[in-house]
Amino acid sequence: MKAVEISASEAMDSHALINTLSKSYPDHAICERSYFKLLDNYINNVFDCSKTTTIRYSPNKLEYPTDKCLPLIKVETNKNLSKEELIGDVLVTRLCYKAFGDLDECDALNDGFASEQDLKNELRRIYGDIKDREMVSIFFIAPHRVFESE
Repeated sequence: MKAVEISASEAMDSHALINTLSKSYPDHAICERSYFKLLDNYINNVFDCSKTTTIRYSPNKLEYPTDKCLPLIKVETNKNLSKEELIGDVLVTRLCYKAFGDLDECDALNDGFASEQDLKNELRRIYGDIKDREMVSIFFIAPHRVFESE
């Protein structure tokens, strides 16, 4: 499938965005994203700007932001225990939708990985088996605010 890029201003017009995505990807549900959860080992990369995207996958679903600024939740995992903490928020600056198999070195570097293979391996570790033809939602993000820890 052909990749679709959406600017931040276009992303904020949810009706137009849903219409565009529905026409481009008629076999996919279009779903809201109102926050981002990130594993604790990726949080610093967002705030030092070495991670400028976050890639999301759900089978047969594409996501769009509910607002230009979304909460960022840190997820700490220790064996079977998971702890979540709201630590700040990020601005969504752009969106891109493309097939998993079309992810490339540039996508890897934007997401804070050294190589395309490292990125794909981590996405498969997090989401399970993803076929090359399956679509992913790429959110381009920039740090906005960091909240004080209690």
